Amino acid sequence: MAVDYISTLNAGSGLNTTQIIDALVDAERAPRASIIEQEITENQVSVSSYGQIMSSLTSLQSSMDALSGENGIALASSSTAITVTANDKSVIEAGSYDLEVQSLATFQTLVFDKFDSRDTSIGSGSLEIEFGTWDEDSSTFTRDDTRTVNLTIPSDASSLDDIADAINAASVGLSATVIDAGDDTFTIAIKGETGAENSFTITATEVAGDTGLANLNFSDFADANETLTQAASNAEFTVDGASVIRSSNTVTDLIDGITLELISTTSSAATISATEDNDSAFALLSSFVEAMNSSSALLNQLTSNGASDGEPGPLFGDNSIQLVKTRLRDFTTTDMIAPDGETFYLANFGLQTNRDGSVELDRTKFDNFFDTNPRYFSAIFTNAAFPDNRNVTARISGDDYTAGTYSLTALTDTSGGLVSAAPSTDITSESYNVSEGTQSFNISVDGADSEKVFLPAGEYKTQAELAAGLQTAIDDAIGENNVTVSLDEGRYVVSSTSTGSDSSISITDLAGDINNWVGFTGATTSAGTTAGITIDDVAATAFGTAYIMNSGPAKGLVFNVENQPQTSDITLTRGLGSMVSSYITSISSSQGILSTKITNLNEINAERQAEIVDLDERMESLRQRYTTQYAAMESMVSSLKKTGDYLTSFMESWRAGLQK
Repeated sequence: MAVDYISTLNAGSGLNTTQIIDALVDAERAPRASIIEQEITENQVSVSSYGQIMSSLTSLQSSMDALSGENGIALASSSTAITVTANDKSVIEAGSYDLEVQSLATFQTLVFDKFDSRDTSIGSGSLEIEFGTWDEDSSTFTRDDTRTVNLTIPSDASSLDDIADAINAASVGLSATVIDAGDDTFTIAIKGETGAENSFTITATEVAGDTGLANLNFSDFADANETLTQAASNAEFTVDGASVIRSSNTVTDLIDGITLELISTTSSAATISATEDNDSAFALLSSFVEAMNSSSALLNQLTSNGASDGEPGPLFGDNSIQLVKTRLRDFTTTDMIAPDGETFYLANFGLQTNRDGSVELDRTKFDNFFDTNPRYFSAIFTNAAFPDNRNVTARISGDDYTAGTYSLTALTDTSGGLVSAAPSTDITSESYNVSEGTQSFNISVDGADSEKVFLPAGEYKTQAELAAGLQTAIDDAIGENNVTVSLDEGRYVVSSTSTGSDSSISITDLAGDINNWVGFTGATTSAGTTAGITIDDVAATAFGTAYIMNSGPAKGLVFNVENQPQTSDITLTRGLGSMVSSYITSISSSQGILSTKITNLNEINAERQAEIVDLDERMESLRQRYTTQYAAMESMVSSLKKTGDYLTSFMESWRAGLQK
């Protein structure tokens, strides 16, 4: 506090004006500042609380993401010669398989040695590399014409290192390495990929006058000498006694969802098993329960009404956080879709809610339901698609779909046409004699204007003869060959040669007694169809060789359909972990509830801090005004005191004068 020298020296009123001014300013500032600072403090506590919630939910989300795809099935191999891992847990089914490995897949390796240098030219030209299969018994090479590669080796880049770089840069499944042999010579080793079909030959063409590149020739497997250090071969093994050949030791297409790694040959069958493991599944679901309880406990603490300990939580009364609590609790009771399309709940697996809002698992109930419905467990943590037709493979991507069962229809282009009724007159027992211009009908093809068709005059003794006559008459009437007439079990079939939804046949206005012989009046007609695939009548979009749903409740479904046309029911499951994770992302994102609240409170605090600064500036102005006013008062008092002193002195002088 500043020293009031005027008061100290008794030069003014004698009052401590500095203290008075401080007290007046503090009295003006304190109540206003207290309200603002209290709001800032409360907001900071709320921001910290929201931050705690975000941290807890992020941890919960990490737990959910870690559980994604888990299905409660344990994979095992009885032999170190074969390892087994999951590549798509959603499609793995329990089972066991006996595998016996006779030989591993190998890659071809060529070694060209005794070069004097790795970085000087060995000759320019070109290398033609041909891939194919070597028949070891006949020493013949069958070339794959689609995989021939030509590499140009220029004179300024024709060293061993340059050639190795050129081979590696070609990215054709070959790798080349230059090796220091240690005896003042260098070797270039070239190897391919595993599998018999990845054998290769090298044919060098030298530039005239720049020889040496031919030292890398290799085209005769029968006379490979030491150049061929290893031939390419397939892996050969048996699965439950059935012989299997693969070009790689990594096998992903044998057992749905499982990758097999062949490490070595076996002397006896190894057992590969996929077992529905109660303990593993229970532990997975328990970790989910633990993570949910941890977040719920924090939310309960922060929103407590204080009834238990007398101190309300910092977010008590925050409706937004109450909604978050409710939503998380709802996840534990939400319905889910199983791979077979049936609905189930976590309660089926023994989840139950305690009085304090926490949840726990009943192991007995879990085991009973898991033993009966093991595939349901995968739907808790897996977003997956389950077609009921093996010609259809599918997967689901993103979060914009609704779990459920959808109907797939895959159509191919077909033609419109008609199939006649059975003729009322048997042409084989009574010939059909036609006079010129007496037997006719009108035909419309693909919606065009109808044309009058006259059956050629003559005698028709068989249905085949009549079908041929109808074909000729229609072609003549229309002027082009866009209709075919055939027989199907005694009925006449008239079809358009075009395909698609506009393809159709219509026959009307039959004249004479032709209908008795052909049955067109009672014909059934059908329109053609345009190739396409729909999911619950929503069209799919071609996506390379696959299809994707860009709209509708199955949005994000990607699938392939073999051997069309096909139909299939596809069940989409939506894992609870995915639901929880998506929700947490939505409320924690920059536009989410939590981030928005933190941002808003920080902005409010910034405004309140600015208000404090503004208040302090106004208080400083007030202080200066008080200081000026009190200084004027002190000056006046000082002046009055001087006048008083003068008057006192004058009176004393006057009194002294009277006494004389």
